[in-house]
Amino acid sequence: RSSLQRLGAADARLRVRLLATLCSEVVFDSPLGERRAMAGRAKEEAALLGDPSTLVDVHNLVIEALRHPSLLAERLEDTADALARAEDLGDPAAYFWAVSHRMRTTMEAGMVAESRELNERMTSTSSEVGQPVMRWMTMYSSAQWAFLRGESAAGEKLAEDALAFGIEIGQ
Repeated sequence: RSSLQRLGAADARLRVRLLATLCSEVVFDSPLGERRAMAGRAKEEAALLGDPSTLVDVHNLVIEALRHPSLLAERLEDTADALARAEDLGDPAAYFWAVSHRMRTTMEAGMVAESRELNERMTSTSSEVGQPVMRWMTMYSSAQWAFLRGESAAGEKLAEDALAFGIEIGQ
């Protein structure tokens, strides 16, 4: 919070990303109302900037802070918007995170067909980019999908592999 105060209004893009990052960092120690207000402020400021990259980054940063059943409709709108914008950016990292967040949100909403297709896009993007954290997230998602298909033994193995890799990379 002191970083936001020090920055002031000097760099609006950096400020809104910093606000969204703060929102993502307080997910476990701030009430939902406070996180929602912080995320709303970050999304509003990002929208006012008119910069698609900043808006996608903000959506990708605040989504976990808003992961609550009462906010599912809002998250469906936000993830659809972020993904549409990310597809136009040409930034594979922003695209991966937008796809990843949309995949989990559509799964929570019972939109299984869309979620399955997004998981495939997430997997291919992870392979193309090669970032370890993306690989870990994809491994984790593969375990979830195995469990959803009723493949408990495969899910356990995939979850163990994801855990081992996550520990290896410091997650």
